[in-house]
Amino acid sequence: MSPPADGARWATLTPTAAAVHQAWPALAGHWYIAATGRELRRRPLARTVLGLPLALFRSAGGRPAALLDRCPHRNVALAGGRLARGCLACPYHGWQFDAAGACRTLPGLPEGAPSAQAARATPAFATLEQQGFVWVYLGDDAPSSGPPAIAHLSERGYTSFSGAAGLLTAALPDALENFLDGLHTHFVHAGLIRREGHRREVTVTVRRTAGGAAAEYPEAPSGFIARLFGGGLDRAVGAFRLPCVAALDYWAGPRLKLGLTLHFTPVDAAHVRLFAVGVAPAPALGGRLGEPLLVALMRLALRQDAAILAAQAANLARFGGPRYAYTPLDVLRPHIQRLLRHGPSAEGLPAEQRVAMRL
Repeated sequence: MSPPADGARWATLTPTAAAVHQAWPALAGHWYIAATGRELRRRPLARTVLGLPLALFRSAGGRPAALLDRCPHRNVALAGGRLARGCLACPYHGWQFDAAGACRTLPGLPEGAPSAQAARATPAFATLEQQGFVWVYLGDDAPSSGPPAIAHLSERGYTSFSGAAGLLTAALPDALENFLDGLHTHFVHAGLIRREGHRREVTVTVRRTAGGAAAEYPEAPSGFIARLFGGGLDRAVGAFRLPCVAALDYWAGPRLKLGLTLHFTPVDAAHVRLFAVGVAPAPALGGRLGEPLLVALMRLALRQDAAILAAQAANLARFGGPRYAYTPLDVLRPHIQRLLRHGPSAEGLPAEQRVAMRL
């Protein structure tokens, strides 16, 4: 396996990581959600991020840590081990590793016996718990800043919900496009988000942003979820932000009525792990009584998306890969593909364009 051209060392650790990096080079050097804080408790947790198997655990003081999920001794998965005094113990011979990946205990080695410390270390990755999520940084250098803050989450004056939404069988660009594509909602989410018999012609404005792209739809969705907010919705803005964030905000004039953000953490080239956040000004939907209904509807929509993405992936495999046709209605997919490949400096697409469609 040859190393990536730009020297992303984490991508040389497994063939799957190398394949992910080759497909989407711009994903290196970013923070990714690996788990929720609730998922990471008293036992290690195995997670794969960008094709890299990780062992997550809580080290001394309850702080999260992430090690390469491979003991350097006999290469057994560390995530199958246990916690011991703030270290992660391998299930095979009990070697114990701290949050920095150093081997602190080697059972059976006489005290004072010579040992090769470097050979007994395992790679560790920067990890941080923020706003209820456990983030992992995959880059060659130490991160210059922490993970991005999620707007309005747990902020006074807003009601919110967040958590793990599951593993999706889908390539990253397909998953991102699905959440930001308005034209599938008449069919996949018929009646829930939009209704086929209520289309009207609109002009969608697509703009490049710093590290992303956004599409503004000057219309109120015609489905049940929009009606729950009592009318007044007059525009929706769908945005993609590097590395793997899709956001959809519904507005009534200058007031945000509902914000949905999905963090897609790539597992490999064919799967993503999804973490969802929803925020709305409080009280929303009649206060606390309405929040369970909103969460239930959002989960229903995500299940519908997961089903169509799995069906798409199965048919792609049956035919040996994608052979997609494109139209001007695919407003964000070209931006997503170029940004994932080339990063914020991606060129070849207009800074702003307007597209007419019946939505």
